Amino acid sequence: MKWIYRFFVALGIIFFLILVALTYFVIADPLNLRPLIQSMYQSESSSAISNTATVPGMNENSVIETSGTQPSVVNDTQARALESVGIAPSSVPSQFTSEQIACFVNILGQARVDAVVAGDTPTPVEFYQAKDCI
Repeated sequence: MKWIYRFFVALGIIFFLILVALTYFVIADPLNLRPLIQSMYQSESSSAISNTATVPGMNENSVIETSGTQPSVVNDTQARALESVGIAPSSVPSQFTSEQIACFVNILGQARVDAVVAGDTPTPVEFYQAKDCI
């Protein structure tokens, strides 16, 4: 009879530890999953940005038209990469503010920002790191 009691006490302790661990993961978000979850529930809406500045190194030939009427600074490979991580390419603005550019440079570094502007495709990790800049 004592083994049944000990069995259920052990199950209760395990259940309590699982609840504590889940609470930690929800509150602290150590794996940085909150932006991914939020992006799944956000509606795809495009908004106009005022006080914009062009990205350094960009010229008129760097702007590629997408399926909508809004020009985009992403090429086809970058657009597919954006879609693969759950970001609508049409939500990327055609011009960035100087604060956004400074944020990109601060997170990714000037050399990497220059490479992406030149047409290199950012990695999924870079998308998530720089997502707060947009």
